[in-house]
Amino acid sequence: PFLFQTTKKKERKIQMSRTRPAFTDPATNIRYDCSNGDSEGWLTKQSAWLRDWRRRYFILKGSKLFFAKSESSAPHGLVDLALCTTVKSAELKAQKRNALEVSTATTTYLLYADTEKEKDDWIGSIGKAIVRCSSTFHDDGEYNSDEEDDEDEEEEEEEEEEEKEKYKCHAHAPRSRTPRPTSVMTAQMVTRKVRDYSGRKGLGERRLS
Repeated sequence: PFLFQTTKKKERKIQMSRTRPAFTDPATNIRYDCSNGDSEGWLTKQSAWLRDWRRRYFILKGSKLFFAKSESSAPHGLVDLALCTTVKSAELKAQKRNALEVSTATTTYLLYADTEKEKDDWIGSIGKAIVRCSSTFHDDGEYNSDEEDDEDEEEEEEEEEEEKEKYKCHAHAPRSRTPRPTSVMTAQMVTRKVRDYSGRKGLGERRLS
């Protein structure tokens, strides 16, 4: 009986996912298909204004994370993961067990799951969606390691060129030499020298005489 009930629940969940109404973005009037999400499940979300906690049903599909009041109702909110920078554990910030945060440049969404496994699964799924939106991935979602290697090689070559230029500038730079002191003789010094020489010469002549 228990297995039969579990199977019925799964079938009902799949049916609701297939028939879930689309989400219409109020800012752009763009309609998003929310059926057959990549990941679905319940999370408790902190509201943006009142900061209270509300249980919501989340649907991750592509680069969009929708949330609704029930499994079958149309989503009323959207988090664009293409604008997100991080997803990570946030027990301390949220003061809740199994908490996580999804951050954009301007907004941080605080959520918590029912179990630690669900939290880890959501962090993994959302993290992959964020990475797929980055420029290092092709449209097919595969990581472009060759492109990253090329960028690393270009950076290394630029650093080597900069080091060479620094070495050349240092090698060809004129060495600073300390100027040798030049002997400068003033008129008074010349007069004194002449007097000393004349005095010594006169003294010598008197001695010979």
